[in-house]
Amino acid sequence: GRSFRSAMAIAVSAATTTEWVLDPQRLSLHRKPPRRVPGWLPSTDNERSWVKQAAPAQVIPLPPDIAEIFRDCLKSIPSAQCLGDLWQHREGVSMLSYLRQKLAETIPRVTPGMLREIFPQRLYETSRDPDFARLASSHPQTGLPGSCSYANWDLAQFERLFHPTDGEDLKAHASSNDIAMGSHLDPIESLLANAIKQASQVLYEMRANGDVLSFHNAFSAYVATALLAATGARPVRDPFESARHFDFNERFVYLDDKASGDLRQGRLVPLSDRICHFLRNQYFPHLAQLATLVAPANRTLADNISRVAKGEHSDVLPFIFLLNDSDEGLVWFSLSEAEIQAMGLFAWPLPLNLFRHRLSQRLRKLNVDPEVIDSLLGHAETGAATHGDYSFRTWAKDMGEVRPALEQLFDALPFEEIASWDIAPPPLAGNPALQNTEQRETLYGIRARAKRRTGRVLSAMRDAKRQIALFLGNRNLADLTADQVYELSKQLLLQRNGLPSANGFLKYKLLIHRVEREWRNHGKRVRLTRRFYQVSQEQSPFTKVAPGAQALVHSLRKKVDEIFRTTRFEQLGVREAAAL
Repeated sequence: GRSFRSAMAIAVSAATTTEWVLDPQRLSLHRKPPRRVPGWLPSTDNERSWVKQAAPAQVIPLPPDIAEIFRDCLKSIPSAQCLGDLWQHREGVSMLSYLRQKLAETIPRVTPGMLREIFPQRLYETSRDPDFARLASSHPQTGLPGSCSYANWDLAQFERLFHPTDGEDLKAHASSNDIAMGSHLDPIESLLANAIKQASQVLYEMRANGDVLSFHNAFSAYVATALLAATGARPVRDPFESARHFDFNERFVYLDDKASGDLRQGRLVPLSDRICHFLRNQYFPHLAQLATLVAPANRTLADNISRVAKGEHSDVLPFIFLLNDSDEGLVWFSLSEAEIQAMGLFAWPLPLNLFRHRLSQRLRKLNVDPEVIDSLLGHAETGAATHGDYSFRTWAKDMGEVRPALEQLFDALPFEEIASWDIAPPPLAGNPALQNTEQRETLYGIRARAKRRTGRVLSAMRDAKRQIALFLGNRNLADLTADQVYELSKQLLLQRNGLPSANGFLKYKLLIHRVEREWRNHGKRVRLTRRFYQVSQEQSPFTKVAPGAQALVHSLRKKVDEIFRTTRFEQLGVREAAAL
């Protein structure tokens, strides 16, 4: 997956790096397992003991005839530092010119730049997985999409795909189960299961102790973690924000957990029978019991908890929340990854998005279509979302096919349907002066993330102003040459390592605004010879009214049928008849 120039820059060395290197002794290409950067890596021995081991390198032995050519070239030029140094031509013709000449003679419609597309295309045709093709053909500076962060492939899969002529290089250094490519956050199932069992036991002990707040907070963390495991939701603050986002009849939940993006990016994710049963038979009754215990300390809070326990939406209280007895009285606060980790309920030293990684990896092993996995995890190809207005796929059909795999993966985790108190502990005592305190106006969930996005936009604008001012100095935009304007554009769009900046296009939009203002207000034309455009995202077709929509449709159909049965059409006026 390299251009001809990039291929000629491949180093000749036995040392393994992030880019392909030609080993002069074994005559094989090798590199470190590619992954999306930034991405999680184990930093301690404890973390390493919880995840699958990564292979030291990917190795592709060269075919015998090509290996023989390189062996002869290396004998002639043993000091070669890269493949380009091995080129020898008596007439002094460069490699690129020679290649162009030969291509023009044999396949004139093919240019050297086209050759880089052959490898990723063949990988995709073999695997039918775009993330596999991207990672396998990626360069260390390739900007990979977010979906490439989660999946991984072991050495056995790597060997089967590439059909190496000699697998000894791989087997001498690693097990065939070691990670050859992709995410390093691949938890060991047995350790994960033991940690969940231990957390269940701790929860039983906390329930017996009778501490209302401690048990509720731990129980909330347990429920939230089970939901993360069942859905692969992002472990943001309040990902499950409303009881109205759950449809227990059709067994799915509405999630809008993206912390970036201007458009609505919500999705619907199937729920397993076990998690539905847990919520309906244990969590909702727990909230009803909790409301009774909280009432003496804070009547307003208790009323809101009671609303959530009935499956209603509360503007001041999320579906899963924590409680704290502070100087202001009994108050709630949002559940987050940091809060769950601080409790120490689960013994793993891994980040909570381990369940997103686990779903992406295990579903692929169960032969689930990668496009469906992208839909479940909230990823989408630019301009080609799995489910949307421009897709030929049907959400209901795809989710019906993937549901057994989701059930299987969640059933492998021993989450228990832990009930609330058998015998209710004493109600919480509170300050009578604070009993009816109005709940503080706190944004949570989707609205809170939208507010934080607005803050990031404003911060990006401030950064852009500083960058532009620093670049211009005492000059005006109209004073810059075309190359200088292009350089300023790149500084706004890219990071120092050449990869796209997360807020780059926001900053670039400010530059375009100033260019247009320079022409509009002063009649000065800025030498903007290259202009960048962002491919627009496709808005999700799913909204928070989707849960319950099927039941509403069935109800409306019954009403319509009843109207048709009981209506005497000859007595209707023109408007009534037209409405029917």
